[in-house]
Amino acid sequence: MGIRARYFYRQGNLEEANRFFEASLVAYRTDPWPPPNFMLRTLSLAAEAARRSPEATHRLFSVLSVPFAVHMMMSRGRLPWFPCPRRLPPGPECARALSVFEPDVPWNADFLSFRLRCYQTLGTAFAADAQADLRRFMKQNPPQF
Repeated sequence: MGIRARYFYRQGNLEEANRFFEASLVAYRTDPWPPPNFMLRTLSLAAEAARRSPEATHRLFSVLSVPFAVHMMMSRGRLPWFPCPRRLPPGPECARALSVFEPDVPWNADFLSFRLRCYQTLGTAFAADAQADLRRFMKQNPPQF
């Protein structure tokens, strides 16, 4: 299914590509045998394709909210689709998207800033932690000139 998704994506048929990306990612929930590099590339292309449509973004987020078999791709597979939830408006969906990463969140400015905006908008108790994490990151990684 991943090969079909990639084929349709390369052909510019995003509707079919997204359908097959979704099917292949659902299959990864029970099938741990696809090569990790293939899965990673499929995840990256799925996120790239989904960025072009809010509806596809929501569907992809929904599919990826369930872990893959034997937690495949947990360390590498989460970040390729991260830009996808940024298209979500602040609200419960952005908090669910972020929950996949908690408590060991990716340590980069874009992610930490998005996390803070989401939690502040929702007024959750996590906002204070998100703000402290972003401040700590900025202190450890000052802007380069």
